[in-house]
Amino acid sequence: LAAYGGFEEDGRSLGYELGVFNGKQNNDPSKDYGNQQDENLDQGFIAKDVVFRVTAVPVGFLKVEGAVSTKAAEDTSDPATFDYAVNTAYEVGAELILSHLRVLGEAAWGDNHKRRDANIINGKVRFFTFYAMGVWREDYSRGRASEMVVKMEGLDPDFEPGSGKGTPNDGKMRYTLVVNWFFTPRVSVMADYGVLQPITEVAGENDLSHDLDVLVRM
Repeated sequence: LAAYGGFEEDGRSLGYELGVFNGKQNNDPSKDYGNQQDENLDQGFIAKDVVFRVTAVPVGFLKVEGAVSTKAAEDTSDPATFDYAVNTAYEVGAELILSHLRVLGEAAWGDNHKRRDANIINGKVRFFTFYAMGVWREDYSRGRASEMVVKMEGLDPDFEPGSGKGTPNDGKMRYTLVVNWFFTPRVSVMADYGVLQPITEVAGENDLSHDLDVLVRM
């Protein structure tokens, strides 16, 4: 079930999206979604996933958004009640456009399901991820243009400051510099240089890795 809508007035807008989906609620990761909404399991209502997202343009050059999602977890609930195990994730983002400059970013955090639906509740740690990016692009002159992109992004799958639950050196930060040279609007050469760094440095391990890519795009 999905619903969406919004309004726009005098260059300002507000929009929303809402979705409710059949979820998976059992202890066996090898099982599929079959019979997950069976009345004998949860009265047909409990194992549902929900997503809600809202976007707004308060002024013409700025766009902001926020979202929340829930996911049904193991079958730890009492079928006679509406209590059930769930993980939750949140997201916020923004985009700013000023002449040739575009700045955008996004952050998300929530319960870490450890890559398996059946382990959503185990450990009950949090993940945190983000990116921030700036793009500068000049106007075409004589059929050519240049573009520069600077990006920083990070992920920590068990972000628990001060708790001692986190795993050392499993979080990563990446810094990327990209230069594009457009010969035509459809043909360009791109040079991409990236640096990958652990969030928590560990003695004896390589702290940084580098990569450089040069591509012709058509």
